[in-house]
Amino acid sequence: MTLFNNKKIDVIRIGLQNTDIITDPENPQSEVVAGPYHPAFRQLVEGNMWYDAILSRIKKFSTKVKKIEILANDVNINNIIGHKKENIEKLKDIYDVEVVVKPDDRIKPGKYEINILENYTDFKEE
Repeated sequence: MTLFNNKKIDVIRIGLQNTDIITDPENPQSEVVAGPYHPAFRQLVEGNMWYDAILSRIKKFSTKVKKIEILANDVNINNIIGHKKENIEKLKDIYDVEVVVKPDDRIKPGKYEINILENYTDFKEE
């Protein structure tokens, strides 16, 4: 999807449209036998793209951050947080970074700002 975004191509649909016969493969009435079906497949993909972009930006800081604030347009907030807060939890669990996400309609859709609220300080043993 990043390739399409870079070429300014709108992606209209991702995944299967959920209908009575196309449902969760674990449902015996479903005609989906197997595969990457998820009712929120688009959000999973877009959330993962946002996670990668934010993580890349965090890694470029010259300090080990403890807490950040992400400002973004309201239309992007759900994808930044991730499906079931997945992105926020991964940043906390894997990188020990607390994240505060705030909407800011001055920021264009697809863009974001990161502010460091707290960083870790090195303590020298005496």
